[in-house]
Amino acid sequence: MRQIATLPEAEARTLAGHLHALRIETRLISDADGWAVWVCDEDRVAQARQELEEFRHNPTDPRFRRPAPLPGEGEEAPSPPAPLPTGERGEKRGGPAADPRRLTVALITICVAVAVASNLGQQPTDPVAQALYITPFELTEDNRIQWNSLAAVTRGEVWRLVTPAFLHLGLVPLLLNLLGLLYLGGLIETRRGPGMLLLLVLVIAVPAHLAEYYLGRTHVTGGRLVIAGSPWFGGMSGVLYGLAGYAWIQGARRPGWGLTLPPGLMPLLILGLLAGFTQTVPRLANGAHLTGLLVGLALGELTLPRGRRTRTR
Repeated sequence: MRQIATLPEAEARTLAGHLHALRIETRLISDADGWAVWVCDEDRVAQARQELEEFRHNPTDPRFRRPAPLPGEGEEAPSPPAPLPTGERGEKRGGPAADPRRLTVALITICVAVAVASNLGQQPTDPVAQALYITPFELTEDNRIQWNSLAAVTRGEVWRLVTPAFLHLGLVPLLLNLLGLLYLGGLIETRRGPGMLLLLVLVIAVPAHLAEYYLGRTHVTGGRLVIAGSPWFGGMSGVLYGLAGYAWIQGARRPGWGLTLPPGLMPLLILGLLAGFTQTVPRLANGAHLTGLLVGLALGELTLPRGRRTRTR
């Protein structure tokens, strides 16, 4: 079941009645912004959205003339959707219910498996960790790191531009990032599909990790900006900043798509950026966080349908 819009009551009833006439099963559910129009059959979502656009352009067209009853008006009220319902396929053609967050679960599983295999990166020279860093490095006797630029990537090991996201250097970062991935990844996957989530993870990870490599140790100290980078980093947080930026833009521009974030989340992320750059909290991935957020905001705007970059209501 997928939500296609949130409309005022009269418009929602008219659209739902028209969709029912086309044998597109719908549900109307009241929320804080009006009435949410849900399409029950995933295969009819594209058609329903096309009808929605035609309805928006010409709501007085005579074919839009059969308002649907609201819950309690001649039909049994639909059950409220389960958490993160959009895109949930449920049982279809007699098959088992599909988990709408399969990619999110897969990403979490990979993070956990890498954490176990690398012993949470406790030994920087661990072979598993070294295979996943953006580039291999060595530690000198005085604990300084030495590396040969991005030679491994230029030799063809391009996966290193993405794999640092799955390598977590500590239990607390792992747990925080898994919770963030479960929420943001699940939100985006169920609303926009696994393909979009995978695209976002890949497109955000590459510039976020490059920024962390070149600028990740940048901070302000003694009133002076110190610019520095390092290959010794890992974690999903840069990608999560990007997913949050994407969802924030999409939720603001198209609230009917159901990507609205909790009101306090974006301010909390901004505070995290400030804490990192001022070293209030040391060793945060400043470059990855800032770049991930900016890339996510840009993707949120760029992936809106052309000609429809406006609010639903």
